[in-house]
Amino acid sequence: MNDIREMDGAIRADKEQPMRHVGILAHSIEGASLCLRTLSQEGARELGPHQHADVTLDCIAMGRSMPAWEAGDHSAIRKTLATSVDRLAKAGAEFFVCPDNTAHMALESASDDLALPGLHIAEIVAEKAAAEGYLRVGVLGTKYTMTGPMYPRVFAAKGIAAEIPDSDERRSIDDIIFTELCEGVFTTASRQRYLDIINRLHGLGCDAVALVCTEIPLLITPDVSPLPTLDSTRLLAGAAHQVAAGARPLPTWHGAPSTESHGHRPYAVVSLQPTDAGCTISSDELSTTRNEPSANVPPARGSRGQSVRIPLGCTLSAEYTVFGVNPRLNNQFEVDPITNSTLSIRR
Repeated sequence: MNDIREMDGAIRADKEQPMRHVGILAHSIEGASLCLRTLSQEGARELGPHQHADVTLDCIAMGRSMPAWEAGDHSAIRKTLATSVDRLAKAGAEFFVCPDNTAHMALESASDDLALPGLHIAEIVAEKAAAEGYLRVGVLGTKYTMTGPMYPRVFAAKGIAAEIPDSDERRSIDDIIFTELCEGVFTTASRQRYLDIINRLHGLGCDAVALVCTEIPLLITPDVSPLPTLDSTRLLAGAAHQVAAGARPLPTWHGAPSTESHGHRPYAVVSLQPTDAGCTISSDELSTTRNEPSANVPPARGSRGQSVRIPLGCTLSAEYTVFGVNPRLNNQFEVDPITNSTLSIRR
């Protein structure tokens, strides 16, 4: 083993790629295992067979936190997760990743800074969604993640709408996660249930689906999904490798809502959809004006069935076609992305 370490060090020196030590903060085993495997695969792809960054994984059994999840006690969960981060720091890790989306809701709870900086999984997913040009993304995860504010907030900061399944669908998704996926059970029936839900989200105008429980990518792969997938586990592992290899800056997030700590400018994402049977939206221009006259914001344009990004503090104007008679009605709506990041234009 010492020979392998010495050889590994020589390879790094030859390539001038000193690798940072990665810490994996595990909360659920299947997602953490996929993250570890992907991290090693990224290393081998770039550095050669059997090569990857030094990595330490720490896991306190998720079962010990389940009563706190059910009680909504994020503070108690954060203390448990912080213990793992402390142990990763003592093991020599220079930053951490947590391949568990729901756990980030607890990591964001107000408290002391974590012992290590970390990559925020939702930020990584939103970054990829924005790079691909997605405007409306379906969110599949635990019931806590789907109904929580994290993904609507982080997506809205990138000008992306978050669409969640309905209550029955959320119940199915959550049950399958905890009774099957977290236990390493993957069935054809559960896969079909997820695909049916993704198909319905497609019908609502979603142009991608975010798999934001880190076990879901083991069930839903890109080749079977009716929508492009955002695989939160593999995206996070890829970003971790980039940090370790020096291709991405060392993160600065130590816990707290990430978009607040990084100062991203919030947007509202407006769905150009009719809201009653007698009203459709014309394909003409949708314009925006800033409340502050000095601001220089170009108009947002869109047509029926599309989504557009609207900066915070704007007033919307839309032209309608009513009952096929085509009278033009100039309707204005205030945008409040803090309370509702996705709005439907109403007559």
